[in-house]
This record gives sequence, structure tokens and C-alpha cells, in this order.
Amino acid sequence: MKIGIIYSSVTGNTEKIAIALKNRILDAELLKLEDIHNLDKFQILIIGYWVNKGTANVKIQKLLKSIVNKKIAVFGTSGQYPESSRAKKYLDRVKILVEENNVYLGGFICQGKIKEERTEKRMKILKGNSHYLDNDGYKRHLESRKHPNNVDIDGAILWIENIIKSH
Repeated sequence: MKIGIIYSSVTGNTEKIAIALKNRILDAELLKLEDIHNLDKFQILIIGYWVNKGTANVKIQKLLKSIVNKKIAVFGTSGQYPESSRAKKYLDRVKILVEENNVYLGGFICQGKIKEERTEKRMKILKGNSHYLDNDGYKRHLESRKHPNNVDIDGAILWIENIIKSH
């Protein structure tokens, strides 16, 4: 079974997970989104994205809409806590994109680093604005700087091993 791991990463969070998956699935092929030429040879695609505006980043959305009749598993990185209702909504939105034309094998999301500049920018937003950073949000931003960590990577590896075993 030929497996392709495709990812898009801006800050390196998603790339870190993609590389860890490739290191575990030695016969898989690792491709940056920009390096894709032909997906026909893959029976399973593992697609990594960074969360943007509550779903996969735009380039991954376009890729998912262009793929037909494949088995696809997705993983994402987000500044949110992975067990939060927001993170689950983000994953569900990507699931819907996959299911339009493909078989959804499962999804995984983990916390990724939020850049300090973004935290500083959010701290300047006034209370009452939907992007206002309250104390809990500030703590989440600080916690994000420790991710993705070894626990996140181990979780991603366990997730994909279970998917591969069942397919």
C-alpha cells in the first residue's frame, strides 16, 4: 500500500508532525504541498494543515476539493487546546471537505506554537471585540509555545498507526 504524507506549514508546527509521521511510516512518501505532481500512485493520503479561520488553510482546502476517490486522513495544528470544542469544530470542518469526494479515515489535531507577535497584537485588542485576549486566552497562548511536543508527536503516531492497521 503506497502512502503519501502531504503537508502545508507556515510556522513549522505542521511540518514537525509530518516529519514524525514519515519517520514512523518509513515506506511513505513525504511531500510539501508545493511539491505535489501526481497523487494517483497513493492508496492513502495523510494530509497536514495549519488552522486558519477555523478550518484548514486555503491551499489545503483547494487540494482537498481537487482530490477524488481517495482514502484520506488529516492532521492539523492550531493554537487551540486539542480537546476544546473549537478544535473539534475545526477538525469537523475539514472532515466535511474530505467527505465531499473521498473516504475520510480520521483526523488528529494538536496544539501548535502561537508566535509572540500574534499574542502581542491580540493583547492590544479592546475588551468586547471577538478577538480580545482574556486571561485564559493569554495562558493558552503561552502554553502553545511548548507545542507540538513529544506527547503531541506520540499521539499523532498512535493515531496514524491505528488508521493504517485498520485499512
